[in-house]
Amino acid sequence: MIPVRGRCEGPEGTRGKAPAEKSWNALAMQRYESRCGHAERISMLQGHVDRGRNLGLAIPPGVIVLDADSQESVEWLEQRLPTAPRQNTRSGAHFICRVPDQL
Repeated sequence: MIPVRGRCEGPEGTRGKAPAEKSWNALAMQRYESRCGHAERISMLQGHVDRGRNLGLAIPPGVIVLDADSQESVEWLEQRLPTAPRQNTRSGAHFICRVPDQL
């Protein structure tokens, strides 16, 4: 997880999507590979959310997230990926899947 800025260019009061840290990608990979400071990191992320800010998921190698932005696309993916973890969004859902080793 990476913290993202509290505001975006959308309507006033909406949560932002732009990373709060400049080197977010390198930091996310470093945290993923080291797995240290887990409790401290969770505490920091919780404080970020408690201040009304958003979090982004840094996708690790071997994982893909499919972004379904309409009810039709959500239903299509639900039929094909019934056991995939998903996160509901304002306009649809994100489906989280492992990339097959053959790809």
